[in-house]
Amino acid sequence: MQYHPIRFADAVERFRHLPLPEYASVSSSDWATNVMLFIPLTFTWMGALVADRRWPARVAAAALILPLAAALAVGIEFSQMWFPARTTSLTDITAETVGAAVGIVLWLGVGQLVVVWLRQYSVDRRPASQLRWLLQAYVVGFVIYSVIPLDLTMSVTELYHKYARGQIILVPFSYHFGSASEAAYQTLADIALFVPIGAWVAVRLKEYAPRRASLETAVLIGGIIAASIEVAQLLVLSRFTSTTDIILGTIGTAIGAKLVFRPDARTVFAAAAGEPRPRDRKAWPWLALLAGYSLFLIAGFWFPFAVTRNPAIVRTRLDQFLARAPFFALYETDPFNAIKQLVVRLVLFAPIGIIWANIASVGRIAAARRLLLTAGMVYAATLAFGIEITEVLMPDKVADSTEIALCVAGALAGLVVTWRVLRARDEDLELSRRR
Repeated sequence: MQYHPIRFADAVERFRHLPLPEYASVSSSDWATNVMLFIPLTFTWMGALVADRRWPARVAAAALILPLAAALAVGIEFSQMWFPARTTSLTDITAETVGAAVGIVLWLGVGQLVVVWLRQYSVDRRPASQLRWLLQAYVVGFVIYSVIPLDLTMSVTELYHKYARGQIILVPFSYHFGSASEAAYQTLADIALFVPIGAWVAVRLKEYAPRRASLETAVLIGGIIAASIEVAQLLVLSRFTSTTDIILGTIGTAIGAKLVFRPDARTVFAAAAGEPRPRDRKAWPWLALLAGYSLFLIAGFWFPFAVTRNPAIVRTRLDQFLARAPFFALYETDPFNAIKQLVVRLVLFAPIGIIWANIASVGRIAAARRLLLTAGMVYAATLAFGIEITEVLMPDKVADSTEIALCVAGALAGLVVTWRVLRARDEDLELSRRR
């Protein structure tokens, strides 16, 4: 964003004399990144224009969108003439146009199927269907998260350097952690991440291949998924590839599949999905859980509780907290770390919304439930702000308003999804009473 004024005519002249693309010297990761940038752009444009429409409309939209996307690519690259820190390149224009074409082709191939899948969440409100859809969404999101930021490489030399940096670990459990607690946390986290994948695999097996559905088959498929993700991460320069993750992922898959295949699984998943049952009118267990989880968040964000008493340091850090533009800290860091921080904050605060949705469901009248839902969001915002403003006193922490926004967004997502499932449960309960 370092603007440098130049005459428009000079910018046009420089643009006209840009060197032609020399693909032999183009970085494969830069090329892949520029291609990937435009795929979701044209894919969603196609969806906005031709969802549910027939092939003539789809072809016409494709013929309109591709030149528009190419013009946008040219406009973006041309505008970089006024920002010397950026590089204007015909190679980037070519890659972005290719990405635009790929996005259009993807829509023509699977776009309508994606629309149907997304509508399952909004149309089919049965609790079990909601849970199944959420498992599918988790798997899709986890796979995408596993390969971002898509700094891809096919170079054997770069892969060797990645191995030399210790980012490819072939011997299981050979990575050295800083402490036993860090090792335990990372191990449990890697297992927990694959539990929903194991549940999803088992559910799909029971639906589409009931005769072949078994715990062993689900674990085998889960192990293949874990191995495939690690192989994909091998080509992503900023990601680690480890045989340990395959083992832990398979263990997590086994746990998730076991939950589905156990004899009382229907009861377990019915309760998780919120299928018809008498509403628990007691709020205190949820309030106790809220208090315990809030303390867990506070301890996690503040650990190791290194507080300064120097007024000058506190004043400087407070000024930085107030002056820093939202999301600027994420912009300054590398893409993978930015996405990781975003996901972690969303996931950590989602349980706050889940708990408050269950507290609100205790209300007997609609007005009380709406008031409790509002109180839940106020609580989430207050908790997030309290955590961040206190980190001003901790020199080893970064107090940033961005984290407040992300935490509140995570709580809101958890609240909305859970409230939807609970409402579907109540509607099913009302229907069962009428019958």
